[in-house]
Amino acid sequence: MVKLVELAWSRLCDAIICISKHEYDSGLLIGIPASRLHVIYNGISPDFKYSAENIAWPNDKLRVLFVGRFDHQKGVDIFIGAMSQVEDLAYAYLIGAPVIGGEPLPTIPINISLVGWQSRERLQSFYQSADVLVMPSRWEGFGLTAVEAMRSGLPVIASAVGGLVEIVEAGKTGILVEPNDASSIANVIRHFNRNMLESMGNAGRSRFTLLFTSDRMFSDIHQLYAKLLFRGI
Repeated sequence: MVKLVELAWSRLCDAIICISKHEYDSGLLIGIPASRLHVIYNGISPDFKYSAENIAWPNDKLRVLFVGRFDHQKGVDIFIGAMSQVEDLAYAYLIGAPVIGGEPLPTIPINISLVGWQSRERLQSFYQSADVLVMPSRWEGFGLTAVEAMRSGLPVIASAVGGLVEIVEAGKTGILVEPNDASSIANVIRHFNRNMLESMGNAGRSRFTLLFTSDRMFSDIHQLYAKLLFRGI
């Protein structure tokens, strides 16, 4: 039903902005003409503020983050399953809360702390102090949390779904794993070392600067609007 509504509305549009190639391909599949579809990645400001309060992490473990809704789409259960397999190697902060469905969480292992939603400044402090972000989503149109992490020079472990495969450059800015696979995430965590983390973090920051800034997004949208206006003259 949703696809039929989208197809109907598309006929009234001169252009449709897709936030990823994945969304572009989805539009083609339901019959929207390619001439109306334009891929413009989401972007965020390259500038950020973080709180002066330090984030407490164990000294001897990999510092892992999950940021997002605690629901089926975001794969919070997969994340918890992965962390339960690496209790001796990694410690995680689970940032967010249930929003859709209110499904109960699996048993939380001792190496995870739940801290709820955080202010923008304090969330940035988590990004700045962590070693890696994990996004075990079952589907994603884009994946803005991965972009936020890359802005802070944080590698990303992500499911190979939707727009995430366009954000995370596998083997360079992070690692892509099969969806619904907690053991694969745990295995990646086991094999990380400091050199890998630093190299991927630096590459992620560079990729963010190239593709995912708000200035780049605004420029692309401006060019599209100008093209459409010129065509109408």
